[in-house]
Amino acid sequence: MEEWSLHPVCLLGAEGYELSLPLEKVMQGALTMPFKFYRKDGRWLEPPHDADNIERDEHGNRNLLLSLDRTHQHVFRFRAANADPTLRPVRLLYEREDLVEFCEILASDPLDVLEPPGPFGSTVAQGVTTFRVFAPRAKSVLLSYWNHPQIDPSASAQVLELKPEGQGAWVAIVQKDLSHYCYQFIIDGKELADPWARKMA
Repeated sequence: MEEWSLHPVCLLGAEGYELSLPLEKVMQGALTMPFKFYRKDGRWLEPPHDADNIERDEHGNRNLLLSLDRTHQHVFRFRAANADPTLRPVRLLYEREDLVEFCEILASDPLDVLEPPGPFGSTVAQGVTTFRVFAPRAKSVLLSYWNHPQIDPSASAQVLELKPEGQGAWVAIVQKDLSHYCYQFIIDGKELADPWARKMA
């Protein structure tokens, strides 16, 4: 995947990351192509909420979209000196003879901060197992867990409801050491494996 890795660049004093590939390799003959960034640890980065090239897939995931219908003529890189959106509204104004557009410059933390702090997945400490998942768009999150069939062939699954913890996190605590148990999350009725699991049974 080295070919698809972004590399640090500095253009006119502005630092960032860049990936440059032949258009036909990216689009593969299609007029549009969804894409998303992810970190080295495998976690996906959600697109900015105000991006105008967002498309949802059949599972409701928000992806960025490359489109050959774009003119490729409106890419700007700028640095605003002494502008603090937390003190007063800051707007970017784009003006031509036949067009005037503006957008708000929003104050925000780095993207990684949007995910609340703390461990996700399952953790066991002092005989207690905690399940925690980041699902900001979910309406309900359930946990189904059962003893490993090799340990207890007659074991049946138990279902536990996770409670919203804030900032998109859901949590459930089981007063038992569930090491070697099997489990899965059920988010809005869909069964999902733990994306933070270090191994799958």
